[in-house]
Amino acid sequence: MRISDFDLAVGHLWHCDRCRETFLDNPASVMIGLKLSDDQRDALNSLAAAPDTLLDRLRHVWPTDDAAFERAISHPRARLRHLGSTVRVPGGRT
Repeated sequence: MRISDFDLAVGHLWHCDRCRETFLDNPASVMIGLKLSDDQRDALNSLAAAPDTLLDRLRHVWPTDDAAFERAISHPRARLRHLGSTVRVPGGRT
């Protein structure tokens, strides 16, 4: 099953403290190279407005069911690739 760039972005933000910090400082910088619709960009941008509740709000911008959310946050690409770059994390850790 193909996973969208939006799914990967949300999945990676769920896991990676460094990308969450970068995202909160400059949301556009982590969206570079991602194929996102205007609605998806708006949803991600809305998350940056309330940094204290980012992890709680990640689940609420999700347009599909809980199983799809779980697949996205557990997808290997969501864990291995930092947002805004093509650099893989050695050992798969963020």
